[in-house]
Amino acid sequence: MSLTKKHLNQLANIVARLHNDKYFSKDTQSVVIVDNLIKNFAKENCPNFDYDKWNGFVSKQIQLDKKQDEKTMAFIQSLSKKTA
Repeated sequence: MSLTKKHLNQLANIVARLHNDKYFSKDTQSVVIVDNLIKNFAKENCPNFDYDKWNGFVSKQIQLDKKQDEKTMAFIQSLSKKTA
């Protein structure tokens, strides 16, 4: 089996979520370790693995997750204001 772009995107999403996880991301080094393990796995199993595309995708996903978290928090705050 070889890795496809779909697999790499799924792995990148995992890394991005770890960056945004409030419990896991307290230890930034642990996120870097997981990221490096996945990169090495991908490099060994996907001959056309591109680090730049990987890093770009992870960064983009981190930003999207942060925006979604902000929207969720704003919605929760608006609900609590309405009930007060």
